[in-house]
Amino acid sequence: MLERNDAAIRALEGLPEQKGVLFGESVSEVVIEDHGMKFCYDLAGGQKTGGFLDQRENRTAAKKYARGRLLDCFCYTG
Repeated sequence: MLERNDAAIRALEGLPEQKGVLFGESVSEVVIEDHGMKFCYDLAGGQKTGGFLDQRENRTAAKKYARGRLLDCFCYTG
């Protein structure tokens, strides 16, 4: 379990910035498979932790058009 409370905006609210492993082993990258598509997330160094459940249907819809050929050049998760 990874904690990512390291957004600079927290300082404006007087909140501490924290980042680290809360439980288990330290893992910097993880590959998740969702509906037959594989996504690699940089948990430690990325803008955020990466996987957003609310975008699951959008990724599935994009799969129909990509037909196995998709490169995301406009987001940090690639």
